[in-house]
Amino acid sequence: MLLVILASAKPSLSANALATQSVDVNFVEGTLYSALEQVSARKPDVALVECSDDAGDLDQLNKLQELVPHCLVVPVRTNPSPDFLLQLMRNGFPDVLTELNAAVIEELLERVTKRQEKDASLKYQRGQCLGFLSVKGGSGATFIATSLATALSNRASGQRILFIDASLPFGDADVYLNAPKGEHHLGSFHDSIERLDAALFGAMVQSVSSHFDFVPAPPNFRDVVNLDPDRVATLIAKAKSIYDFIFVDIGSDINPFTATLIDQIDQLNLIATADILGVQHAAQVIRFLDDISYPQSNVSLNITRWDAGGLITQVDMTEATGKEVQYIVPKVDNLITKSMSQGRSALEISPRSPFSGVINSWAEEIDGVPKKGKSLWTRLRGK
Repeated sequence: MLLVILASAKPSLSANALATQSVDVNFVEGTLYSALEQVSARKPDVALVECSDDAGDLDQLNKLQELVPHCLVVPVRTNPSPDFLLQLMRNGFPDVLTELNAAVIEELLERVTKRQEKDASLKYQRGQCLGFLSVKGGSGATFIATSLATALSNRASGQRILFIDASLPFGDADVYLNAPKGEHHLGSFHDSIERLDAALFGAMVQSVSSHFDFVPAPPNFRDVVNLDPDRVATLIAKAKSIYDFIFVDIGSDINPFTATLIDQIDQLNLIATADILGVQHAAQVIRFLDDISYPQSNVSLNITRWDAGGLITQVDMTEATGKEVQYIVPKVDNLITKSMSQGRSALEISPRSPFSGVINSWAEEIDGVPKKGKSLWTRLRGK
């Protein structure tokens, strides 16, 4: 592990002090403005960066994170103000050091190592983009994607989540998320892509909750026509360095625009109904993905609106598409209607329904952290 420490004066810390952590330590003397490129050029695994509460330093921290997206950038600030700490958290810097000594750094590196070991064992990695594609219109992909993102945001692990509605021409994820209306949409991000950083992300997104942000689809057809798929793909790539998970609703159409987005998606979830058209369309989409050399290992087939008494079985779906079915989501038409009319998540309306059970299990798999149930004593007390 390469650790780079950027400070205005070399700290009284011996590199040998961290030898037990198998860490190579590089010291860079300077400021964020004068030595930023020196730090990024070394491509560190962890960078401890001395900074001030100044907004300009926050911009420089964001720039460093963009230059080395796989590096853990840790601000170092003596007596940081509560407002500055809040800004750091909003910009994706959960770790902050108030001093530089061997004990503090060793504790940080131990947390980093444990986090890396945990991430390595997960099926879904941090900074990963999860796409949702309905193999035919009306399969309920948007409802599933928004419910899954909501379930993940409700978990205690506090992952930072971004939901991008790229279901064009007129996405409706905002209806299911009940997100407050804002002036910015996918077209706004598209037009600002050159200067887009963590700070601008934070200013433009619609906030669903404290760590769940939303980019709605363009509200009119003119903005849709002007979208460049390469710029939207760049938006997704930049989001990966800011958020733990990015959800992208692709809609139900395979075209040059969606094909470009798929290149940026790490796990593509196909949503299909268990009927003849659902099977046929699912098989066609899987063949298309194979034709464009999209890794089949990154494709997940999921059945929605499941009816146990239907003519098409799970085995039929697997045989016809060559894909094992990952999740089976039960039919919940009434729950969808309630969610839309009440402006509340289906998980909130019916937390013990079979639908909520499937979605919460799926979210647990993504998070990698089992959600602890309430103890018997807590339940007896009615908490």
